[in-house]
Amino acid sequence: MPTMIQPTDCKQTPVDSGWAYVSISPNQATTPSCLSDLSLSWQHAVVPGTVAGSHQASGVFKFGETNYDEHDYWYRCEITLPTDEFVYLYFAGLATLAEAFWNDELILSSDNMFQSHWVDMTHRIKTGVLHIRFRALKTELAIKRPRPRWKTRLVDQQQLRWLRTTLLGRIAPWSPPVAPVGPFRRVAIYNGDKIFVEETQVTARLDNSRGVIDTAIVLRIMGDNVLTKATLRAGSESQNLQINAIGDHLFRVEGDVYIENPPLWWPHTHGNPSLIDVSLVLEATDFTTVLELGKTGFRSVDVDQQQGSFTVLVNKTPIFCRGACWTPTDIIALSADSRSMRATLLAAKEAGMNMLRIFGSMLYESDEFYKTCDELGIMIWQDFMFSNMDYPLTDANFLASVVEEVNQFVSRTQLSPCIAVFCGNSDIEQQTAMLGLSKELWRDFFFAQTLPDLIKSLRPDTIYCPSSPSGGDLPFQLDASISHYYGVGAYMRPLSDARLSGVRFAAECLGFANVPEESTINGFLKDGEAPVHHPAWKSRVPRDGGAGWDFDDIRDHYTRELFSVDTTKLRYSDMTRYLALSRVSSGEVMARTIGEWRRVGSSCQGALIWWLRDLWPGAGWGLIDANDIPKAAYFYCKRAMAPVALVITDEGLNGLEIHAINETSQDIHGVLNLYFYRDDSVRTTHAESELLIPARNKIKLKADAIIGHFIDTAYAYRFGPPNHHIVTANIQCHPNAAAICEAFSFPLGLAFRQERDLGLRAIASQRPDGSWQLDLHTIRFAQSIALDIKGYLSSDNYFHLAPASSKRLILTPTSGESKPFGSVTPLNAISSIKIQIAPT
Repeated sequence: MPTMIQPTDCKQTPVDSGWAYVSISPNQATTPSCLSDLSLSWQHAVVPGTVAGSHQASGVFKFGETNYDEHDYWYRCEITLPTDEFVYLYFAGLATLAEAFWNDELILSSDNMFQSHWVDMTHRIKTGVLHIRFRALKTELAIKRPRPRWKTRLVDQQQLRWLRTTLLGRIAPWSPPVAPVGPFRRVAIYNGDKIFVEETQVTARLDNSRGVIDTAIVLRIMGDNVLTKATLRAGSESQNLQINAIGDHLFRVEGDVYIENPPLWWPHTHGNPSLIDVSLVLEATDFTTVLELGKTGFRSVDVDQQQGSFTVLVNKTPIFCRGACWTPTDIIALSADSRSMRATLLAAKEAGMNMLRIFGSMLYESDEFYKTCDELGIMIWQDFMFSNMDYPLTDANFLASVVEEVNQFVSRTQLSPCIAVFCGNSDIEQQTAMLGLSKELWRDFFFAQTLPDLIKSLRPDTIYCPSSPSGGDLPFQLDASISHYYGVGAYMRPLSDARLSGVRFAAECLGFANVPEESTINGFLKDGEAPVHHPAWKSRVPRDGGAGWDFDDIRDHYTRELFSVDTTKLRYSDMTRYLALSRVSSGEVMARTIGEWRRVGSSCQGALIWWLRDLWPGAGWGLIDANDIPKAAYFYCKRAMAPVALVITDEGLNGLEIHAINETSQDIHGVLNLYFYRDDSVRTTHAESELLIPARNKIKLKADAIIGHFIDTAYAYRFGPPNHHIVTANIQCHPNAAAICEAFSFPLGLAFRQERDLGLRAIASQRPDGSWQLDLHTIRFAQSIALDIKGYLSSDNYFHLAPASSKRLILTPTSGESKPFGSVTPLNAISSIKIQIAPT
C-alpha cells in the first residue's frame, strides 16, 4: 500500500475546490447514475470538511437542528487526471460509511473513518466526475447484530461498537449534537513518472548515547530505470543503504544511520526538544531525487511500575507529566486550520503542560498536530479509538479493519518523538469491572496481545498500557498505576482526598464546569437568558449519563466550601458575584490539587486535566473556551504547572511546608522569602533563607525552620486570635529582581471581605517595540485580580497581589485595538478600577 511520504518529483494536487453536496433519503440513490433521475439542489461543499462544516460556511448551521446520521449525503467534483506513469487518488479520511465512484464505477468502499485510502487511477479514463456517497449511519445501526456482553451509558446506540467512527457528536451528556459526516480530511491526486513509495518503516531510537535511525523502504521505479544508490541522511550524518530487487520495478532499501551523542529531545519543561532532518537520496540510472522523511528527535522513554507506581522517565529522568486531555479545535468541520491548532498547543506549552492525552472517544489527530508537538516539546499520551464499549474484536472483518487502522496511524507518526505512551482504550476495563463482570472480561486478546505486539514492532521506543484506567486489584484503583481521579471534583471529596487517595498517575482528573468570560457568555446567551438558570446554559453544562446532577452542582459545592457562601441565594441576589466566585473556585481547587501532587513526597507522577479546550461555548470542562479565550482555571493551572514553582502545603500541627520545584536543566541559586500578613496589609513576620534547587529536582523547607521561632504558621494550635491571614513565599535570584515564582496560603480560608479601596493602580504603557505592558501596584492585598482588556490577552490573570507589591504583565493583541483599555477587578474589592494609559 502506498504511503503519504513522497519524493520531491511526485506531484501532489489537492482536490479542494469545485465540490458540491446534496442530502437525500437513505438508499434513495446507490450509484451516481441514479442521481440523474432525482430533482436535486446541489450546494457548495467545503472539502476537507463535513456536511456540518459546509452548513456553517453557508451560514445555515445550528447546533442540534440536523441529525447528520439520518441522511445519505453525496459529494461530487469534476476532475481531469494527469497522464503520468502513475496516478493515485488519496483519501485521508472519510466519515464514516463511504463509497467513492469515478464516473459510475465504484472505486472505493470504506467503513472506517480512521483509515486513509489510495486508489490507483493510472489506467482509468482521465476526465470525469468523482462522487463520494456517505451512507446514513442510522440505517446501518438498525441492522440486527449480536448483542454486546455489557452496555455502556456513554452513548444511546449500543451498535456503534460495530462502526469505526468517532463518538464525538453522539455522546449526549457532553458532546455537541453534531455528528461528523463527510470528507473531513484532504482528498488529493498524486502523480509522477519516476519513483513511488510503496511502504515505509523508519524509526528513531536512542541506544545508550547513540542515536539510531532504522530504515526499510519499498520503492517502485518507473520505466527502464534501475535504482543504483540510496543514501540516508540524518542531520549531518549519512549512510548508504542496502538495495535489494524484490519484484518487477520494486526495490527494498534498508539500513541504519548512527549518530554519536546526538542532542536529545526533551519535554519543554525539562530541556530543549532537539530535532534533526531525515531524508533519503535516491540515485537511478537516469535521475536523482530526494525523499523528505521529516524531522525526528532522539530520546528514551521508559516507565517505572514498581510497587504500583507509574512514573514516566525520559532520558532516564523521572518526569511529572501534567497537562490536559485534547479535544479537536473545530468540532463542526473537524478540519481546523493549522494556525488555530498551533495557537492552542502554544497555550498548553505556556501553561507549563508537558503532556496531552488524545483519548479514545475522539479521533487521531493530523500529521501537523504531531509535528507541532515534536517542535514544542509536548509529550502525547495516545489512546487508540476505543472507548467504553464491548467491541466485536472476534469478528474477522472488524479485527482486520482495526489492525489496518493501527498500522496506518503508528506508521505515519513513526518519527514523532512526542508520542510517549500508546494506550489501548479508554474506560473499557473500568466499565466492565464497575458492572461487576468477571476479570476475564476486563481485557481481551486484542488489548492484551495484538496491540502491544504491533506497538513493539512499529514503535518499540514508546510505552504501551492496555487501558486507562488500569492496574491494581480493580482497574480503577487510585493508588495503583493509572487512574481517573474525580475524588476532588465529581465526587465532592474534600481537598485532602488528593493526598489520602495515594494517586499514582491520573490520566484524567479535575473535571469542572469552568465558567467562561463575560464576552463568551454574551455570545451564546441572548438578552434575558440568565447564566446557570436558562436551558440554553444548562444544555452546554457537562454531566454524566443517568446522573441526577451536573458539573454546575459540583462547582457550586466547592464554591460554598471555599468562600462560605450560599451559592443558590447568591445566584438569585448577585449573579455577577456568583460568576466571579465560580470562576475562581474551580481554579483554586485545580491549582491546590496539582500543587499537592507535585510536592516533595507525593506518590503522584502525572495529572491530565479533563479537558484543555471546550467543544462549544459554555461552562464546559475546558480550561480554554471554544472561542480560544483562557478561563480563570487556565491561569491557576499555568502557575501550578510552571517548570519552576513553589507550593505551600498545610501539614497541620507540623505547620506549613514550602516545596521548591526546579525542572529546568540549570541549578537555581536564590533566596526564599516568607511573608506573613494580618488582615490585608499588616506584615507581622518576614523571614528568608538562601537555597539551592538542583536541576530537575525539588526540595522541601519547613516554615518554622526558616522563621526560627513559633508563630503557628498553619494556625493549627489556635492559641488565641490568628497572627496572620495571608502567607506568601517567593524566590529571588538577584537582589531587587522580580521573583521568579510565588505561592500563597490562607490559613483562615478565602472569604475575604470586599473593600472599597485597596490602593490598587493599573497603568498600561507602550514599549519601544510597540507592544504593551501593564504595571500593577497595590497597597493592600488584592485577591484573584481579574483583567478585562478589550483586544488584548494578558500574560497572567486571576492572580493575587501581596500587600505593598507590584507586578508587570505583558499584553498580547488579539484584535486591532490600538490601546489596551479595560478594567481590573480584585475579588475582594467592591468595584473595578480602570486601566490608565501612561503618557508617551
